[in-house]
Amino acid sequence: MEQPEVTQNCGAWFICRDSEARTLIALAQPLGITTTLTAVSWAMLLASRLATERQWPRVLFETDSENLPRFITSSTPPPWHIEGMTEEIKSRLRQIPQAAIQHNYKEGNQAADGMANHAADDSQTENSSTKIWDLTIPSFINHILFQDYVNTTYPR
Repeated sequence: MEQPEVTQNCGAWFICRDSEARTLIALAQPLGITTTLTAVSWAMLLASRLATERQWPRVLFETDSENLPRFITSSTPPPWHIEGMTEEIKSRLRQIPQAAIQHNYKEGNQAADGMANHAADDSQTENSSTKIWDLTIPSFINHILFQDYVNTTYPR
């Protein structure tokens, strides 16, 4: 029998960049105590809503979840608590002419991991709220994006 996922302070996060790596929008939303799978599903749902509302014709969604892409792109049923989110994500991806979703290890997705940590930390404060950065990157991940730009590798 599969072990239940650990619950912890989590945040939803995403960063949208264009083909030249310019940031279009970034979001960090504190969620409080939940599972990581719920957090990454919520983030994917928010990002897919944004992509369809802005009518972006080509989108690559990356996630450090190994399971979420499988739940979205195959007939593997998701856990009941994310079923509604995965159904809406599937529906939204069908509206994008060229949409793909892929797994990317956390070490290869440092900027999103930094956003997640920021949102999770923020969920522990009384002033926790969704933060949106439009056409800019959050200053607390500048160094991470620079390391990404110069192709820094991280051990697994």
